[in-house]
Amino acid sequence: MFFQFTLVLLNFIVISGIDDISVRKHATQNSTELCLPPSICEANNAVDRNINTCSKTTPIGRTATKSTWWYVDLGEILSVFDIRIQFKDHGPEVMRQRGRFAGFSLFVSNTTDRNLGFLCYKNGLQLPPLDFTIGCITHGRFVIYYNERLDGTNYPTGYEINNVFTELCEVTVRGCSKQGVYGNSCNKSCPENCQEQRCDIINGSCLGCTPGWIGEYCNKECDAGFYGLECSMECIGHCKDGPCNHTTGNCDKECSDGWTGDRCDIECRGGTYGPECKYNCSGHCNDDVPCNRTNGFCNTGCQAGYTGEKCYTGCENGTFGANCREQCSLYCLPTGTCNSTNGFCFDGCASGYLGNICNKTCKKGRYGMNCTEHCSTNCQNDVCNHVDGTCPCKSGWKGFNCSEAILPASSQVSDDTSCNEVPFIVGLTISAFINALLIVALIISIKKHFKHEKEKRSLQYATISSSSLRVQAATNESHSYQELHVAGNTYNNLTLTN
Repeated sequence: MFFQFTLVLLNFIVISGIDDISVRKHATQNSTELCLPPSICEANNAVDRNINTCSKTTPIGRTATKSTWWYVDLGEILSVFDIRIQFKDHGPEVMRQRGRFAGFSLFVSNTTDRNLGFLCYKNGLQLPPLDFTIGCITHGRFVIYYNERLDGTNYPTGYEINNVFTELCEVTVRGCSKQGVYGNSCNKSCPENCQEQRCDIINGSCLGCTPGWIGEYCNKECDAGFYGLECSMECIGHCKDGPCNHTTGNCDKECSDGWTGDRCDIECRGGTYGPECKYNCSGHCNDDVPCNRTNGFCNTGCQAGYTGEKCYTGCENGTFGANCREQCSLYCLPTGTCNSTNGFCFDGCASGYLGNICNKTCKKGRYGMNCTEHCSTNCQNDVCNHVDGTCPCKSGWKGFNCSEAILPASSQVSDDTSCNEVPFIVGLTISAFINALLIVALIISIKKHFKHEKEKRSLQYATISSSSLRVQAATNESHSYQELHVAGNTYNNLTLTN
């Protein structure tokens, strides 16, 4: 007791400048004794700073009431230094009053529920003095006095069991009348990161730290990767740059690709990907599986008709199918183009081919566009080329599709002249015509030559006066005529020959 009293005295000297924070505040008790006048037993008498007026409750013990309580509302959460209780002193009956006072408890709480508050004191075996002071450095709004006498409980010697009245004449709670201060004059501010700005009223050490801070004065941040009250929470998100915020656990910057939420702990869903899930998947991943939530790639490949890592690109250059690995049929029209999804040929097939992807040839006996043409019945085995209908001909037939009959030998010349041998006959005729022109030109030239010789000789004969010479000339001329006549016969013969 001496040590406790000394400690209280020293603290009182050091903190003599602190405030009375319970004076004339509102007080409440569980029941009030029937007094005349009633005002002399009210709960507020314990905080009026008049030692001669006291609060008084109905007795506990023999009655059905087994407990009693009284509290004062400080009006707000304040820093508490100590609590002084002055119990009713009846002079010679000091021990009886101490026995009634014995076993009490003191709580400081933020609510009227003592069980949620801080226990400042619990009386034990020794009977308390009627003027009692206890140091209680804490914070709270309600200072609660509580006592009980329960059936079946063995109480220490000196405890009053029956007719236990609670008579509080003064309850003095000392502390700082303002929040967030400490010191012998309550003029120093608590450290910034003290929880609810609450600190030790003597040295300013925090009674608790705000989330993200630790240390006696809450001036140290949580280690990297931890956050919250007393740095007890571990970062679980996927922050893009560094660990989470040491106070909130949130990611101050963007999330890593594939994550969203304040703490970046929610995976991208619904076909989205990238930072904050702000990009949409192409929607063309194979098997309707969403794309990779980090980079948007289709891990299972692309649906038919699309290609690329993210399956945004449609098939090109005559390809189709999953990842555009299939080649369009060369027999599609237009040539080599088809539906990028299933390979179907847009405008049908080239001559000789059928099917959605033009991969089937005409059946036996058919050819042409859509295989609508029939092979010639004159084809060997009734089989022809499925594209153009050409075929080896049966005996007695010829031509592109065996549509021309081969005539018997007696009519071969006529047939040949009118068909395959016409060019030869035309050429032979032209050649004969040219030769005839050359012969006629030659004959005309020969005639001119003999006519010229005749005129020349007639002139020579006219100059000879001798009759003998005329006769001779006539004879010669007659002879020359015979030669010409022979020549004429030769011409005739040549003409007949041609």
